[in-house]
Amino acid sequence: TTTVVPEEATFVGVEHGVYNFAGMQNMSADDRLRFAAELVWTLSHAGVQEPYSVTADGAPLVENLESMTTDDFAEYNPRMASNSVAPLYALNDGNILQVSGNAAEPLEGPLGDSGNIESADISANGVVAAVRREGDESQLIFGEVEGQPEEALQAETISRPTFENAGQAAWAVVEGDEIMRLVRSPQTGEVTTTRVDKSELDDIDGEISVIRLSNSGAQAAMIIGGEVYIGVVERQRSGDFRLTNVYNPASELGGTALSLDWQADGSLVVGTSTQETPVWRVEQDGSSVSTLPSGNITIPVVSIAASPSTLYITDYHAMLQLPVETESTYWREVPGMQGLRSAPIVAN
Repeated sequence: TTTVVPEEATFVGVEHGVYNFAGMQNMSADDRLRFAAELVWTLSHAGVQEPYSVTADGAPLVENLESMTTDDFAEYNPRMASNSVAPLYALNDGNILQVSGNAAEPLEGPLGDSGNIESADISANGVVAAVRREGDESQLIFGEVEGQPEEALQAETISRPTFENAGQAAWAVVEGDEIMRLVRSPQTGEVTTTRVDKSELDDIDGEISVIRLSNSGAQAAMIIGGEVYIGVVERQRSGDFRLTNVYNPASELGGTALSLDWQADGSLVVGTSTQETPVWRVEQDGSSVSTLPSGNITIPVVSIAASPSTLYITDYHAMLQLPVETESTYWREVPGMQGLRSAPIVAN
Protein backbone atom coordinates (compact mmCIF):
# COMPACT_ATOMS: atom_id res chain seq x y z
CA THR A 1 0.00 0.00 0.00
CA THR A 2 1.03 3.59 -0.50
CA THR A 3 0.14 6.70 1.43
CA VAL A 4 0.16 10.35 0.45
CA VAL A 5 0.64 11.47 4.06
CA PRO A 6 4.20 12.49 5.05
CA GLU A 7 5.82 10.68 7.98
CA GLU A 8 5.95 13.84 10.08
CA ALA A 9 2.17 14.37 9.84
CA THR A 10 0.26 13.92 13.09
CA PHE A 11 -3.35 13.94 14.23
CA VAL A 12 -3.64 16.72 16.82
CA GLY A 13 -7.19 15.93 17.93
CA VAL A 14 -10.79 17.05 17.63
CA GLU A 15 -11.72 20.49 18.93
CA HIS A 16 -15.25 21.88 18.66
CA GLY A 17 -16.05 19.26 16.03
CA VAL A 18 -13.01 20.12 13.89
CA TYR A 19 -10.46 17.38 13.08
CA ASN A 20 -6.98 18.92 13.32
CA PHE A 21 -3.76 17.67 11.70
CA ALA A 22 -0.22 19.06 11.64
CA GLY A 23 2.93 18.50 9.59
CA MET A 24 1.24 18.63 6.21
CA GLN A 25 2.75 21.87 4.86
CA ASN A 26 4.60 20.09 2.04
CA MET A 27 1.65 18.04 0.74
CA SER A 28 0.48 18.90 -2.77
CA ALA A 29 -3.10 20.01 -3.37
CA ASP A 30 -3.78 16.68 -5.09
CA ASP A 31 -2.42 14.65 -2.17
CA ARG A 32 -4.52 16.71 0.24
CA LEU A 33 -7.56 15.96 -1.88
CA ARG A 34 -6.88 12.22 -1.84
CA PHE A 35 -6.23 12.19 1.91
CA ALA A 36 -9.43 14.19 2.48
CA ALA A 37 -11.39 11.67 0.41
CA GLU A 38 -9.99 8.74 2.41
CA LEU A 39 -10.74 10.49 5.71
CA VAL A 40 -14.29 11.51 4.74
CA TRP A 41 -15.28 8.02 3.57
CA THR A 42 -13.64 6.42 6.64
CA LEU A 43 -15.63 8.69 8.98
CA SER A 44 -18.82 8.10 7.01
CA HIS A 45 -18.49 4.32 7.13
CA ALA A 46 -17.75 4.57 10.87
CA GLY A 47 -21.14 6.23 11.33
CA VAL A 48 -19.87 9.75 12.05
CA GLN A 49 -22.44 12.25 10.76
CA GLU A 50 -21.59 14.63 7.91
CA PRO A 51 -20.37 17.30 7.25
CA TYR A 52 -16.76 17.15 8.45
CA SER A 53 -14.48 20.08 9.18
CA VAL A 54 -10.77 19.28 8.86
CA THR A 55 -7.73 21.52 9.22
CA ALA A 56 -4.07 20.97 8.40
CA ASP A 57 -1.58 23.28 10.10
CA GLY A 58 -4.33 25.75 10.99
CA ALA A 59 -5.96 26.04 7.54
CA PRO A 60 -8.65 23.96 5.77
CA LEU A 61 -7.20 20.64 4.59
CA VAL A 62 -8.63 21.28 1.11
CA GLU A 63 -8.69 24.89 -0.02
CA ASN A 64 -12.20 26.34 -0.21
CA LEU A 65 -13.72 23.26 1.44
CA GLU A 66 -14.16 24.31 5.05
CA SER A 67 -16.69 21.52 5.53
CA MET A 68 -16.75 18.31 3.51
CA THR A 69 -19.25 15.57 2.74
CA THR A 70 -19.10 12.30 0.82
CA ASP A 71 -20.78 14.12 -2.09
CA ASP A 72 -17.57 16.12 -2.48
CA PHE A 73 -15.67 12.84 -3.05
CA ALA A 74 -18.27 10.66 -4.76
CA GLU A 75 -15.73 9.28 -7.24
CA TYR A 76 -13.60 7.91 -4.37
CA ASN A 77 -16.40 5.83 -2.82
CA PRO A 78 -14.64 2.55 -1.92
CA ARG A 79 -17.96 0.71 -1.92
CA MET A 80 -19.10 1.86 -5.35
CA ALA A 81 -20.50 -1.18 -7.06
CA SER A 82 -18.49 -2.02 -10.15
CA ASN A 83 -21.56 -3.68 -11.68
CA SER A 84 -24.01 -0.82 -11.17
CA VAL A 85 -25.79 0.05 -14.39
CA ALA A 86 -25.77 3.60 -15.78
CA PRO A 87 -28.23 4.39 -18.60
CA LEU A 88 -26.59 4.35 -22.03
CA TYR A 89 -27.44 6.66 -24.92
CA ALA A 90 -25.80 7.13 -28.30
CA LEU A 91 -25.51 10.02 -30.73
CA ASN A 92 -26.04 8.72 -34.25
CA ASP A 93 -26.44 10.77 -37.42
CA GLY A 94 -27.49 13.87 -35.47
CA ASN A 95 -30.05 12.10 -33.29
CA ILE A 96 -29.90 10.75 -29.71
CA LEU A 97 -30.90 7.14 -29.16
CA GLN A 98 -31.54 5.34 -25.88
CA VAL A 99 -29.74 1.99 -25.83
CA SER A 100 -31.40 -0.70 -23.74
CA GLY A 101 -31.10 -4.46 -23.94
CA ASN A 102 -30.43 -5.29 -27.58
CA ALA A 103 -32.25 -2.30 -29.03
CA ALA A 104 -31.75 1.42 -29.62
CA GLU A 105 -34.73 3.77 -29.86
CA PRO A 106 -34.67 7.49 -30.74
CA LEU A 107 -35.65 9.84 -27.93
CA GLU A 108 -39.07 11.45 -28.18
CA GLY A 109 -39.09 14.94 -29.68
CA PRO A 110 -36.39 17.03 -31.36
CA LEU A 111 -33.45 15.29 -29.66
CA GLY A 112 -34.39 12.06 -31.40
CA ASP A 113 -35.49 13.21 -34.83
CA SER A 114 -34.00 16.61 -35.72
CA GLY A 115 -30.80 15.21 -37.23
CA ASN A 116 -28.74 18.25 -36.16
CA ILE A 117 -27.39 17.29 -32.71
CA GLU A 118 -23.58 17.59 -32.65
CA SER A 119 -22.88 16.45 -29.08
CA ALA A 120 -24.66 15.91 -25.77
CA ASP A 121 -24.33 15.00 -22.12
CA ILE A 122 -27.13 13.48 -20.02
CA SER A 123 -27.24 13.47 -16.23
CA ALA A 124 -28.33 10.55 -14.08
CA ASN A 125 -31.57 12.40 -13.26
CA GLY A 126 -32.58 12.84 -16.88
CA VAL A 127 -31.41 16.36 -17.72
CA VAL A 128 -29.78 16.88 -21.12
CA ALA A 129 -27.37 19.53 -22.37
CA ALA A 130 -26.88 19.23 -26.11
CA VAL A 131 -25.26 21.18 -28.94
CA ARG A 132 -27.21 21.46 -32.18
CA ARG A 133 -26.21 23.00 -35.49
CA GLU A 134 -28.44 25.69 -36.97
CA GLY A 135 -27.02 27.13 -40.20
CA ASP A 136 -23.62 28.67 -39.52
CA GLU A 137 -23.83 28.53 -35.72
CA SER A 138 -24.05 26.08 -32.86
CA GLN A 139 -26.66 26.35 -30.12
CA LEU A 140 -26.46 24.82 -26.67
CA ILE A 141 -29.86 23.59 -25.51
CA PHE A 142 -30.76 22.53 -21.97
CA GLY A 143 -33.74 20.69 -20.51
CA GLU A 144 -35.39 17.38 -19.67
CA VAL A 145 -34.55 14.37 -21.87
CA GLU A 146 -38.23 13.75 -22.58
CA GLY A 147 -39.13 17.44 -22.92
CA GLN A 148 -38.44 20.39 -25.22
CA PRO A 149 -34.95 21.72 -24.34
CA GLU A 150 -34.54 25.50 -24.32
CA GLU A 151 -31.78 27.37 -26.13
CA ALA A 152 -29.19 28.66 -23.64
CA LEU A 153 -26.18 29.76 -25.70
CA GLN A 154 -25.12 30.52 -29.28
CA ALA A 155 -21.61 30.48 -30.77
CA GLU A 156 -19.72 29.44 -33.86
CA THR A 157 -18.39 26.37 -32.04
CA ILE A 158 -19.42 24.81 -28.72
CA SER A 159 -17.73 21.73 -27.25
CA ARG A 160 -19.59 18.74 -25.90
CA PRO A 161 -21.15 19.85 -22.57
CA THR A 162 -20.29 18.19 -19.25
CA PHE A 163 -22.49 18.08 -16.15
CA GLU A 164 -21.67 18.90 -12.56
CA ASN A 165 -22.68 16.04 -10.28
CA ALA A 166 -26.11 17.48 -9.31
CA GLY A 167 -27.20 17.66 -12.96
CA GLN A 168 -28.54 21.23 -12.97
CA ALA A 169 -25.30 22.91 -14.05
CA ALA A 170 -23.13 22.15 -17.09
CA TRP A 171 -19.86 23.44 -18.53
CA ALA A 172 -18.92 23.86 -22.20
CA VAL A 173 -16.10 25.45 -24.19
CA VAL A 174 -17.05 28.22 -26.62
CA GLU A 175 -14.86 28.97 -29.68
CA GLY A 176 -12.19 26.61 -28.31
CA ASP A 177 -11.17 29.18 -25.74
CA GLU A 178 -13.82 30.36 -23.26
CA ILE A 179 -15.22 27.97 -20.62
CA MET A 180 -18.85 28.73 -19.80
CA ARG A 181 -20.90 27.47 -16.85
CA LEU A 182 -24.64 27.17 -17.39
CA VAL A 183 -27.09 26.74 -14.52
CA ARG A 184 -30.69 25.70 -15.13
CA SER A 185 -33.45 26.47 -12.64
CA PRO A 186 -35.45 23.26 -12.08
CA GLN A 187 -38.51 25.40 -11.28
CA THR A 188 -38.55 27.75 -14.28
CA GLY A 189 -36.18 26.06 -16.72
CA GLU A 190 -34.38 29.40 -17.12
CA VAL A 191 -30.64 29.12 -17.77
CA THR A 192 -28.03 31.60 -16.52
CA THR A 193 -24.53 31.67 -18.00
CA THR A 194 -21.23 32.77 -16.43
CA ARG A 195 -17.58 32.55 -17.49
CA VAL A 196 -15.18 30.24 -15.67
CA ASP A 197 -11.82 31.84 -14.82
CA LYS A 198 -9.32 29.82 -16.86
CA SER A 199 -6.38 32.22 -16.61
CA GLU A 200 -4.10 29.35 -15.54
CA LEU A 201 -4.57 27.86 -19.02
CA ASP A 202 -3.48 30.99 -20.88
CA ASP A 203 0.13 29.83 -21.30
CA ILE A 204 -0.92 26.48 -22.79
CA ASP A 205 -0.91 26.38 -26.60
CA GLY A 206 -3.91 25.07 -28.46
CA GLU A 207 -7.68 25.02 -28.33
CA ILE A 208 -9.66 23.27 -25.60
CA SER A 209 -11.31 20.52 -27.64
CA VAL A 210 -12.69 18.42 -24.75
CA ILE A 211 -13.71 19.17 -21.17
CA ARG A 212 -15.10 16.64 -18.68
CA LEU A 213 -15.94 17.31 -15.03
CA SER A 214 -15.13 14.54 -12.56
CA ASN A 215 -18.00 12.64 -10.93
CA SER A 216 -17.75 14.83 -7.82
CA GLY A 217 -17.31 18.05 -9.81
CA ALA A 218 -14.10 18.78 -7.90
CA GLN A 219 -11.83 18.50 -10.95
CA ALA A 220 -11.97 19.13 -14.68
CA ALA A 221 -10.05 17.10 -17.27
CA MET A 222 -9.36 18.74 -20.63
CA ILE A 223 -7.68 18.07 -23.94
CA ILE A 224 -5.75 21.12 -25.16
CA GLY A 225 -3.72 20.80 -28.33
CA GLY A 226 -3.84 17.01 -28.05
CA GLU A 227 -2.47 16.97 -24.49
CA VAL A 228 -4.38 15.98 -21.34
CA TYR A 229 -4.67 18.46 -18.47
CA ILE A 230 -6.41 18.30 -15.10
CA GLY A 231 -7.39 21.31 -13.00
CA VAL A 232 -9.02 21.72 -9.61
CA VAL A 233 -12.44 23.39 -9.70
CA GLU A 234 -12.49 26.19 -7.17
CA ARG A 235 -15.66 28.00 -6.15
CA GLN A 236 -14.84 31.50 -5.00
CA ARG A 237 -16.69 33.43 -2.32
CA SER A 238 -18.36 35.50 -5.03
CA GLY A 239 -19.93 32.32 -6.40
CA ASP A 240 -17.74 32.40 -9.49
CA PHE A 241 -15.66 29.38 -10.54
CA ARG A 242 -12.06 29.09 -11.61
CA LEU A 243 -9.61 26.35 -12.57
CA THR A 244 -6.46 26.11 -10.44
CA ASN A 245 -3.46 23.79 -9.99
CA VAL A 246 -3.55 22.78 -13.66
CA TYR A 247 -1.13 20.00 -14.64
CA ASN A 248 -0.48 17.42 -17.35
CA PRO A 249 -0.66 13.88 -15.88
CA ALA A 250 0.20 12.09 -19.11
CA SER A 251 2.97 13.67 -21.17
CA GLU A 252 3.61 10.18 -22.56
CA LEU A 253 0.66 10.64 -24.93
CA GLY A 254 2.68 13.14 -26.96
CA GLY A 255 -0.17 15.28 -28.23
CA THR A 256 -2.25 12.38 -29.60
CA ALA A 257 -5.29 12.62 -27.27
CA LEU A 258 -8.68 13.01 -28.96
CA SER A 259 -11.24 11.99 -26.32
CA LEU A 260 -11.41 11.31 -22.58
CA ASP A 261 -13.73 10.51 -19.69
CA TRP A 262 -13.52 9.91 -15.94
CA GLN A 263 -13.85 6.40 -14.54
CA ALA A 264 -15.70 5.63 -11.31
CA ASP A 265 -12.39 5.13 -9.46
CA GLY A 266 -11.17 8.64 -10.34
CA SER A 267 -8.80 7.67 -13.17
CA LEU A 268 -9.13 8.83 -16.77
CA VAL A 269 -9.59 6.84 -19.96
CA VAL A 270 -8.18 8.58 -23.01
CA GLY A 271 -8.72 7.81 -26.70
CA THR A 272 -5.94 8.68 -29.16
CA SER A 273 -4.90 8.72 -32.80
CA THR A 274 -2.08 6.18 -32.29
CA GLN A 275 -2.71 2.67 -33.63
CA GLU A 276 -0.25 0.96 -31.26
CA THR A 277 -1.81 2.58 -28.18
CA PRO A 278 -5.35 3.71 -29.03
CA VAL A 279 -6.69 3.81 -25.43
CA TRP A 280 -4.89 4.74 -22.22
CA ARG A 281 -5.69 4.69 -18.52
CA VAL A 282 -4.28 7.72 -16.70
CA GLU A 283 -4.15 8.04 -12.91
CA GLN A 284 -5.24 11.54 -11.99
CA ASP A 285 -2.08 12.22 -9.98
CA GLY A 286 0.12 11.19 -12.92
CA SER A 287 1.64 8.31 -10.94
CA SER A 288 0.78 5.78 -13.63
CA VAL A 289 -0.08 5.84 -17.32
CA SER A 290 -0.89 2.49 -18.89
CA THR A 291 -2.32 1.20 -22.16
CA LEU A 292 -5.66 -0.60 -22.29
CA PRO A 293 -6.40 -3.55 -24.58
CA SER A 294 -6.22 -2.50 -28.23
CA GLY A 295 -7.36 -5.80 -29.81
CA ASN A 296 -9.56 -4.88 -32.75
CA ILE A 297 -9.62 -1.06 -32.39
CA THR A 298 -9.03 0.98 -35.55
CA ILE A 299 -7.94 4.56 -34.90
CA PRO A 300 -8.93 7.29 -34.41
CA VAL A 301 -10.77 6.87 -31.07
CA VAL A 302 -12.91 9.98 -31.43
CA SER A 303 -15.29 9.41 -28.51
CA ILE A 304 -15.06 7.63 -25.18
CA ALA A 305 -17.35 7.13 -22.18
CA ALA A 306 -17.12 5.15 -18.94
CA SER A 307 -19.80 3.65 -16.74
CA PRO A 308 -18.89 1.91 -13.45
CA SER A 309 -18.96 -1.44 -15.26
CA THR A 310 -18.16 -0.78 -18.94
CA LEU A 311 -15.95 1.30 -21.21
CA TYR A 312 -17.38 2.55 -24.51
CA ILE A 313 -15.49 4.01 -27.47
CA THR A 314 -16.11 5.13 -31.02
CA ASP A 315 -13.32 4.11 -33.35
CA TYR A 316 -13.07 4.44 -37.14
CA HIS A 317 -15.76 1.83 -37.73
CA ALA A 318 -18.18 1.47 -34.84
CA MET A 319 -19.23 2.01 -31.22
CA LEU A 320 -17.48 -0.64 -29.14
CA GLN A 321 -17.56 -1.79 -25.51
CA LEU A 322 -15.29 -3.58 -23.05
CA PRO A 323 -16.14 -4.60 -19.46
CA VAL A 324 -14.02 -2.79 -16.84
CA GLU A 325 -13.20 -6.10 -15.14
CA THR A 326 -12.08 -8.41 -17.93
CA GLU A 327 -9.13 -10.37 -19.23
CA SER A 328 -10.34 -9.95 -22.81
CA THR A 329 -8.44 -7.82 -25.30
CA TYR A 330 -11.36 -7.80 -27.76
CA TRP A 331 -13.81 -4.91 -27.91
CA ARG A 332 -17.23 -5.89 -29.22
CA GLU A 333 -19.93 -3.82 -30.87
CA VAL A 334 -22.65 -2.57 -28.54
CA PRO A 335 -25.81 -4.70 -28.86
CA GLY A 336 -28.44 -2.77 -30.79
CA MET A 337 -25.82 -0.48 -32.35
CA GLN A 338 -24.18 -2.86 -34.82
CA GLY A 339 -23.25 -1.09 -38.02
CA LEU A 340 -24.07 2.36 -36.57
CA ARG A 341 -20.95 4.44 -35.96
CA SER A 342 -22.16 6.43 -32.95
CA ALA A 343 -20.82 8.40 -29.96
CA PRO A 344 -21.59 6.86 -26.54
CA ILE A 345 -23.25 8.94 -23.80
CA VAL A 346 -23.33 7.45 -20.30
CA ALA A 347 -25.79 9.06 -17.86
CA ASN A 348 -23.70 8.84 -14.68
